[in-house]
Amino acid sequence: MPTEIIKVEEIAGGDQTRNIPPHEHGECHYFLTITDDRFATAVGRKQNREQLERLVGEIMATRSTADWQAIFGANDVPFAPVNTVAEALAMPIVAERQIIQEIEHPTVERMPRIRTPVRFVGRFEETAPQPAPLLGEHTAGILSGLLHYDAARIEALTSDGAVATTARNVENDNG
Repeated sequence: MPTEIIKVEEIAGGDQTRNIPPHEHGECHYFLTITDDRFATAVGRKQNREQLERLVGEIMATRSTADWQAIFGANDVPFAPVNTVAEALAMPIVAERQIIQEIEHPTVERMPRIRTPVRFVGRFEETAPQPAPLLGEHTAGILSGLLHYDAARIEALTSDGAVATTARNVENDNG
């Protein structure tokens, strides 16, 4: 008797890795029929997982991702390619949602930044994007503001290598 198999994790093979998510709410989507008794039960599939994954990978390698998308889509099987970072960033939705922003940076002039794709329109105001702080950029402010260290003490800590600061911050924070 044939056994129907559900693959629920990433499957490498062919031109790309794919992800077929697990079924939910009792809905099972089957895409492969195997007549091997090792895979006849969930316990058997678990015990023989390596062989099953190899077999499914070999089958997946016989077609392109686009072919599998068409087949699975026509049969209501959840399926998605697992994109590389470059592929994900090249998707039209990334430009549409303005996910990549250029920001000013003090050492490299302009640099790209990935913003969150989640928007709360009317709930939170969008803040201007800021680069990550440079090493020591906020040290003097924290030491003087929270610990009330004066410029001489901060300079001594910096000279001893205990903390990193930028010279302009020592002057500005204690000016």
